[in-house]
Amino acid sequence: MRARVHFAGAAIAVTLCTAFTASAQAPDAWAGCTKTAETAPDVVIEGCSAVIKDGAEDKKLSFAHGNRAVAYFMKHDVQRAIADLREAIRIDPQTQLGLMQFCAVAVLKQKDDSGLVYCDEALRVNPKNAAVYGILADHALRNRDYYAAIKNLNEAVRISGEIAPTIKNTDQRQAFSEQQARFLNARGTAYAVKGDSDRAFDDFSEALRLNPGFTEALQSRASLHEAKRQYAKAMHDYEDLVRLDPGNASAWNSSCWLHAVVGQLVRALNDCNESLRLAPNTAVTLDSRGLVNLKQSAFAAAIDDYTAALKLNPKLATSLYGRGLAKRKRNDKAGADADIAAAIAIAPRVAELFASYGIN
Repeated sequence: MRARVHFAGAAIAVTLCTAFTASAQAPDAWAGCTKTAETAPDVVIEGCSAVIKDGAEDKKLSFAHGNRAVAYFMKHDVQRAIADLREAIRIDPQTQLGLMQFCAVAVLKQKDDSGLVYCDEALRVNPKNAAVYGILADHALRNRDYYAAIKNLNEAVRISGEIAPTIKNTDQRQAFSEQQARFLNARGTAYAVKGDSDRAFDDFSEALRLNPGFTEALQSRASLHEAKRQYAKAMHDYEDLVRLDPGNASAWNSSCWLHAVVGQLVRALNDCNESLRLAPNTAVTLDSRGLVNLKQSAFAAAIDDYTAALKLNPKLATSLYGRGLAKRKRNDKAGADADIAAAIAIAPRVAELFASYGIN
C-alpha cells in the first residue's frame, strides 16, 4: 500500500530539576525548603519562606526562591511562581534555565494554555532563547495553529543560525546545528500540512545538510517525494533511511511499495518481508506485499496477503480491489465482482490508482 505521509513533530524534552547543598543555618526551615517541591509543595513553601525571611547567602537565597517557585508552580500559582523566579534570576542569572524548564513542562505537559506565561517571561529575560520559541512552536503544532508554529520557528531558526557560527567549541557548535535542524524539520512539517511542499522540501533538505543522520527529516522528505510521485527520489531517501534506521518497519514498507510501483519486484518483496519481520500482522505492509505478488502474477499469494490485511482492516479499499483483481485472474468472477464493488464503494477512484501502477 502507498505509505501515508508521516511527519514528526518538533517535540523538545526538558526535565525540571533542582539541586541543593545542605546547610547548618536554620536547619528546620532549610530541611523543609530542600524537600522535593513536586511532592510536598506546602512544606517547601513554608520552609523556603522562612529561609528567605531570615536572609541567607546569595546562592542559598537563589535556591530558596527557585524551589519555592517550583512549589508554587505545582499549585498552579503562576504569579507567585514567576515572582520567585524573577528574584532567583536577579540574584543568580544562571537560574533562568529553570524558567525555560517551567515553560516547557507547563506548555508541553498541561492541557491548557496557562503555562504560556512562563514562556513569555523566559523571552522577556532572554529574547534570544531559541529553545523557548521551539517550545511555543511545538505547542502551536499540537493545536494545529500552523501560522503560529511557523512564526515561532522562523525566530528559532534565525536565532540558532546566528549563534551557531559564533561558537568555537566544536561539540557545542554541532549541538546548535542539530537544534537548528530540529527547528527546520518542524517548520517543514507545518509547511507540508499547509500544502506548501516547496518550502517544506527546502526545510527538510537544509535540516539534512546540517545533520545528515537526521532520520525524521529524511522520512519527512521521502514522504513529500512520494506524495508528489517523485518515486526515484523517494526510493533514494527511503534506502538511506533503512540504512540509518534498520529497525524502522514503516520505512521498509514504504520502500517495498515504491519498488513495487516502479517494477523492482525482487527488491520490493525483500523489503516487505523485512518490514513484516519487524512488525508482523501490519495491514498496510500485507497490502504492499499483496501488490508485489499481484504484479508477479503470484495470484494465490496475493489473495492470501490481501485477505490477511482485510482481517486487520476490513475497509482497506486497496486490498479489496487488489484481491478482486487476483480473484478475476483465478476465474472467480463472483468473488472478484464483490470485492471490486466493495472497494469502489469505499474509494471511488481506486481503479485509477491501480491503473497508475500498470495494473488493470
